[in-house]
Parts: sequence; C-alpha cells; structure tokens
Amino acid sequence: ITRPYPLADNTVSLYQAEDVLEHIPYDRLVDVLNEIYRVLKPGCRFRLSVPDYRCDVYADRCQRGPDGAIVFDPGGGGWYRDGTLGGGAHLWFPTYEQVVALAEKSNFTKWEFYHYYDENGTSVTKPIDYSLGYVDRTPDHDPRVKDPYRALSIVVDFIK
Repeated sequence: ITRPYPLADNTVSLYQAEDVLEHIPYDRLVDVLNEIYRVLKPGCRFRLSVPDYRCDVYADRCQRGPDGAIVFDPGGGGWYRDGTLGGGAHLWFPTYEQVVALAEKSNFTKWEFYHYYDENGTSVTKPIDYSLGYVDRTPDHDPRVKDPYRALSIVVDFIK
C-alpha cells in the first residue's frame, strides 16, 4: 500500500481500507492517499476506517507516556519496548483532526465523515451506506459500542 500500484490512472471503481492505515507511519500517508486518488475513477470513492482513539474502547486499553499521550495500544497488536513500536503495532493513534489534516494535504478535495469523535469528545454517527463498502467496527456491527450507540472508528469516504 505504500508503493505505487501497477495500475493505470482512473481505473479503480472502489477502494477500501479498514484498520490498515494506523500501521503505516503517519508521515507517509499523504503519498498513500494520493496514490489511491490516482487510480480511482472520477466520481468514485475510497472508504477509510481507522480506530478512533477518543472512543473509550481504545483509549482505556492504551499505555500512556508521562505526558498522558498514548504510546502503545496493546490491543492493536505488535510490541512496545524502550520507546520503540514494532511487530505490526499501531504507529499512530488516529483522531478526527489528524484524518482531516491528511485529507487537506492530499489530492482529494471532497470527503464525507460518517463516524468519529469531535474535538470535544462527542460521538458523531451518521448513517453509513454499507452497500458502498462494509465496515465491521461500527456500532451497527460491533457489540462493544451498541449500547450506548457510539462511534468506534473514524469512517470517511474520500470521493474523486
């Protein structure tokens, strides 16, 4: 996903990544988004979902540094030793603002957020059309966030 695809421009009708991008260094993600943009046909979408670290399910299980910032999510796999993440660990801990920043730096100019926690920690859940791409980690499918019904992942469609 971090390398150019052997595909011509404007050839893909739908691209989806669920629980993938948090395993890629944040500073490489704009290039990833731009490569997805390149291969998408005009008017088609890239559905992205990443864990939302404002959700209690994720936030409560994380290890934090002395400043309170998340340094490791043991539930996300991998390991954390001597300040280093490895073995497939989450390399960044997504929030709405981080995903918006990626969108704004990418070639995409249109996007629609469905699920996320805003900067005040309020859960936002707009209906998702799953016929355009199924997302497992939502309150519609994951019992951990059904009651109360709240966002689990940041779910956004980027539209070319």
